[in-house]
Amino acid sequence: MCGRAGRAGAVPRAGGRRPRRRRGRPPDGVGAEDVTGEPADFCPDCGTATDRRESEGRERRYCPACEAFVWHNPVPVATVVVLDGDRALFVRRAASPDRGEWDIPGGFLEADESPAVGAVRELTEETGVRASPEALRLCGVGHETREGRNILPVVYAVERAATSGSPVAGSDADAVRFARPADLDPVRDVARKRYLLAAEG
Repeated sequence: MCGRAGRAGAVPRAGGRRPRRRRGRPPDGVGAEDVTGEPADFCPDCGTATDRRESEGRERRYCPACEAFVWHNPVPVATVVVLDGDRALFVRRAASPDRGEWDIPGGFLEADESPAVGAVRELTEETGVRASPEALRLCGVGHETREGRNILPVVYAVERAATSGSPVAGSDADAVRFARPADLDPVRDVARKRYLLAAEG
């Protein structure tokens, strides 16, 4: 029920090193380990090829040069389903992956954003529709795998009456409209699931 509310693993550059990435912290905050959204073949800091070592009952990537694990953690994504009766606001993706398919507005969070703030930012960027983070209803948090990356989607819903602005396709979209999933083709499977999660909440 709804309630209120540079890639690791790529080939390194010449000289065997990759550009430095912003550092992350493991959940327990111990050490100087890095966090990536995909299994890292090379250390994000020094470019050394990673080993596989067991830690906490799992096989993980480890940099022998830095003497630190490279943590493979989910990447948070925030989406918001704008409901208007039995219809929702959908955007047609203008870029890969899934170009040309209809989706629910959303995207990756900025480092300093809460999920609700990121959700309304993505909504406005992709559709021109505005909403307050306080107006969102939290519908659920899930887990998805997309192109080898683990995604942690945070799904919100908001009623159309609580938003402002007319839908206009913005960044990452070439069309936007209120519709039922059955009236659109093709629709991403995850978009159908998020619509149902919001509509049933």
